[in-house]
Amino acid sequence: MSLLKYLFTKIHETHYTERQIFVNAVLRKARVIQTLNDGLAKRAQEIETLGIKGLDALHLSCAEKLKSRYFVTCDDRIIRKYTGAVVAINPVEFTMLILQQEADNADS
Repeated sequence: MSLLKYLFTKIHETHYTERQIFVNAVLRKARVIQTLNDGLAKRAQEIETLGIKGLDALHLSCAEKLKSRYFVTCDDRIIRKYTGAVVAINPVEFTMLILQQEADNADS
């Protein structure tokens, strides 16, 4: 089952209409869809040993597989505990980083 199909299934199980609308809108904008496989599940289990559970570990596993540079999250626990190949960062720090990079590029 693809991650997208799994997420749509989970969305429809929730009773939070506003959240369903938001998540569906975000998923429609996805440029890349990562299909779930045994390797991703195994890596997610390894990430769980860091104290990061369930879907968070699976999301990080997918981010690694897709060679994402950043994993943007509001969960400080993930930011503290995750030590993998992707930079776990909060939205404010991520925004500041991107704005600084844009400013640096404009100066060059």
